[in-house]
Amino acid sequence: MTRGLGPGAYGSYVAATSFLFIPIVLSDLGLATTVLRDISAKPESTESVMRRSLPLRAALSTVAVAAMVLLGLVIPFDENTKLAVLIWSVGAWATLMNVAVLPVLQAQLKMHWAVAANVIGRGAALALTLGALAADLGFAGVVWAQVIGVVVTFVVDLAVVGRLVQLRPIIDVPYWKALVRGSLVVGLAIGLGQIFFKVDGVILALVRPAEEVGFYGAAYKFLELSDLIVASIALSVFPSLTHYFATGNPRFRPLVQRTFDVLAAAATPLTLVFLIFPRELVVLTSGSEFEAGADALRLLAVYPLLFFVNFLFWRVLIATGHDRTLLAIATFVLTLNVALNIALLSPYGFRAAAVTAVASEIVSLTISCFVLRRREGFLPDVRYGAVIATAAATMAAVSLLLPTRWAVAMLVGLVAYVIVLAVLPGTIREGIGQIRRELRAEADAGSEEPTAAPAAELEPPEPPDEVDLSVVIPAHNASDTIGAALESLARQRFNGTWEVIVVDNASTDETAAVALTFAERLPAIRVVDAFDRRGIPYARNRGVEAARGRLIAFCDADDEVSEQWLAGIAEGLDRHGAVATQKEHGLLNEGWVRDSRDAPTANGMHENWYPPYLPHSGMGGMGIRRELHEAIGGFDESYSSCEDNDYCFRIQLRGIEIGTVQGALYHYRFKDTLGKILRQAYWYSEQNARVQRMYRHTGPVSTRRWTWLIRYWPAFLRAFPAVVTKRGRARLAWMLGWELGRLRGSLRYRVLAL
Repeated sequence: MTRGLGPGAYGSYVAATSFLFIPIVLSDLGLATTVLRDISAKPESTESVMRRSLPLRAALSTVAVAAMVLLGLVIPFDENTKLAVLIWSVGAWATLMNVAVLPVLQAQLKMHWAVAANVIGRGAALALTLGALAADLGFAGVVWAQVIGVVVTFVVDLAVVGRLVQLRPIIDVPYWKALVRGSLVVGLAIGLGQIFFKVDGVILALVRPAEEVGFYGAAYKFLELSDLIVASIALSVFPSLTHYFATGNPRFRPLVQRTFDVLAAAATPLTLVFLIFPRELVVLTSGSEFEAGADALRLLAVYPLLFFVNFLFWRVLIATGHDRTLLAIATFVLTLNVALNIALLSPYGFRAAAVTAVASEIVSLTISCFVLRRREGFLPDVRYGAVIATAAATMAAVSLLLPTRWAVAMLVGLVAYVIVLAVLPGTIREGIGQIRRELRAEADAGSEEPTAAPAAELEPPEPPDEVDLSVVIPAHNASDTIGAALESLARQRFNGTWEVIVVDNASTDETAAVALTFAERLPAIRVVDAFDRRGIPYARNRGVEAARGRLIAFCDADDEVSEQWLAGIAEGLDRHGAVATQKEHGLLNEGWVRDSRDAPTANGMHENWYPPYLPHSGMGGMGIRRELHEAIGGFDESYSSCEDNDYCFRIQLRGIEIGTVQGALYHYRFKDTLGKILRQAYWYSEQNARVQRMYRHTGPVSTRRWTWLIRYWPAFLRAFPAVVTKRGRARLAWMLGWELGRLRGSLRYRVLAL
């Protein structure tokens, strides 16, 4: 289309479509969002809501488009722009009605049909445009080709939705009034927030030549195409966000986090492509006449990253009911955007429009972050950003350094980006792993004889009211290891009744799904949500609360147990109130990791070097009678580490000995990267200082320990030559982390930590 029309005529087309975008967003009045929010919260109301809302949408769309056409003929646009406004009014009306039927597909998570309709419509528009150019039908013929493509998209979507719900219209004026009242604020917020996406094109058409609008449009169409990505992702999760928030489902925040990670991962390669290959992209898609538009595309390169994230945050704020706040944000940002465009476009042209668009999005995103943190008390964390940055650096290096044609270099760079995301741990790899598990499960199900209870149904059988023993497994993002832990439990030789409680502590991966795949192999497994706060002590307490056993055994999600472990725990708890099992370090750890740490003790207990000088055990592998757990008040949830020290001390200070179980091995997994080793040592040492302060009243500090403290730093310095080996580096990382944690703990808890 750009090649056929040239910069001037294409600029007129962009000005017309930008102008008609205003009634499209304003006349919606937030009705689409409100309808989607309502049918997501109450799916049974879908047909009633759609039959009553569609007549209102048709009337409002007709009035709004007619008004804008009249206004467009009065505004001093050039003749081509006025002609395009007149023709495109049909496309604007079809777009509005298409927006009116899409909530059904969004709420029922069938947006793939909308994508298919969009592809069909764009294909029709392309074919008709080529035909119009070949037949020399001129500017009007090309515009009509684009409009017919939009109408085709609407007709396909309408046909699909019509097969899902009855759409016979119902005239219900009281409902219309209530719907408009409930939608007006959010509608204005969304409308004003979207207008600045197009208003720069309108202002540019009034103050600069049509060719500049064409240059800007040649760059801006890449952003419009990228919007399809964010719309397909963010709008697909909006129904779930609304439903989770309305029902108080704790999966609300993890869903926001996963969506944030996916959108950031999707936007980053677009930003890189626009930065590295702007001229090539513009010339390829629009022709050499539009080469000046490459400057705008380079300036707009960061826009997808900003817009993708902000689009999600706005949907979160809508789902949580902050409509008036969004209206205030949208009004402020639009005012700022229009003021900057009026001040800068006349002297500086289309490049200033690109800078203004990016600046406005930065302001909008900044305010959205502040409001989300202030009103809802959270923001998605950016830890996955390290993985995305690594993938982006790989893509940039490949794209810039590969000695081949730019298109090949770009594609290879994109492939490298995807490979890095698939290999490194995080949201994308976990999603790929889940897809693989589902495909494998489907394949396995297809190869088996059908049974009365399909294997695909993951809900475990309801356990009895009481069992002999409950295994509690706290888990946060443990999808890579929890399968092995549960596999070891499935091999237990224990004749009593027992259950497994997996406590999902705000996981953003598929931990729960992996756990439920063991429903047929374990006698009773349940996944308990613990999303209110992060922390192993909190998760273990929630697990014990949900447990039905009179005996409790603790296992961590990244460890494994021997076949006699449960039987040994049960036998030991017949004689003791609490028991520890022997730790084993060889099965799950490489030699360099294992050798860098202290050897396991014979009884699973560790001697302590400060008051009350009582032994303690890591909670993974321990067992306790339920009544004793409740008597000591469970775990202190304020600890971030070393809660097991405190737990064991409180048991023993009641005069109860912690017994040991021989022959029931607990296979412990160490951290296996230097960073993780250092951080674990740091927090162990820092929280040890807290435990020391907590129990300082139980006895004097041994003078022998002071002597060891004086000797520690020389030993630490002597360990430096060993950094040439992996074992030495791991040992040094542990010692460094421990000393840093000791320093932090001493200062924080006002005690000379030992």
